[in-house]
Amino acid sequence: LRVDERLRAYATATLTNVALTIASSVVLVVVAGEGARGLLLGNYGASTVVLLGLWWTMRDRLRPRRQASVETHRVLFGFGLPTVPAEASVYALSIIDRFYIFHHGRLGPSMAGLYSIAVKLAGAVAFIVRAFQYAWPPLAYSVRDDAEAARLYGLVTTYYLLVSGLVVAGLALLGRWVLRILAAPAYFDAYKALPWVALGWALYGLWVVFLVIAGRAKVTTRNFPAALAGLIVNVVMIVLLVPSLGIAGAGIALCGAYVVMIGVMHFLTRRAFAASFEWTRLIQLVVVLGGMSVAGDLLLPTRGLVGFISRAAVLATMPLVLTATGFTHVEEREQARVLLARARRGIAREPA
Repeated sequence: LRVDERLRAYATATLTNVALTIASSVVLVVVAGEGARGLLLGNYGASTVVLLGLWWTMRDRLRPRRQASVETHRVLFGFGLPTVPAEASVYALSIIDRFYIFHHGRLGPSMAGLYSIAVKLAGAVAFIVRAFQYAWPPLAYSVRDDAEAARLYGLVTTYYLLVSGLVVAGLALLGRWVLRILAAPAYFDAYKALPWVALGWALYGLWVVFLVIAGRAKVTTRNFPAALAGLIVNVVMIVLLVPSLGIAGAGIALCGAYVVMIGVMHFLTRRAFAASFEWTRLIQLVVVLGGMSVAGDLLLPTRGLVGFISRAAVLATMPLVLTATGFTHVEEREQARVLLARARRGIAREPA
């Protein structure tokens, strides 16, 4: 539906799934008293109903055609099947670390609980990544000219990193205060893994960029080697880092895995389709956002009003530093001024 740009049908299916999930979960958990089992049944049951409805709605797509039906299915499976083991490997990244932490010594279960809290709070980045994951492929595949697509991919990557990087920086600087507000005191140590898990989510968004590149170039067979390399690195780094660094080591291992995956994927796809990545601006983002986050976290107070205000000030200064160091282009600044002027005119026209 997203590739066909059938936005209304996609929104209807999504909202229906949410409504059915909530309603069935309430009935099964609250009324029927099924507990966790009812929660799972409500979730998967609602998704099954919506999926069956989508299959019926799109049944014409599944009917075999007399002409070139074998070739069509061969092409579809040749494109799609190689992505399955790759996605399975990526999914394994989300469970291996918690499994290892849980079984690591007598403190394993408590450490796993802390790590799970960090994963939940990193959902602020996950929200951005999921939105990007849904919106990006249809737009990316809709551009038919390769030269234009290469420029678009590079520009989108830059601004995706800008947005997600600022959120990661915010969690790195202010994660302790977020935990004090949203979690019980016993879970405060989750702050040690929070920046790394958030960064891992942001790197997953870059992985999505390269999945689209592989799809455009029709080289989806290269997804699995990259994902497998990342999975192996993740396991090795977890074993090496968790005993000494605890849950922070697991977060670092997650980031290391995604860095390897992205690097291998770029190496395997660079000749099939060369996106025009804006390397200068990407390095600038890493230096400014990463450098200011690390410096702020190491040098500024970790508690109290002074600590919060000073760290928030560092976060607020990051866009200014990027602008002062030439991150934005003249054309982009002009477009921003035009959009801002339109927004102001729209507000001025609204009745009091």
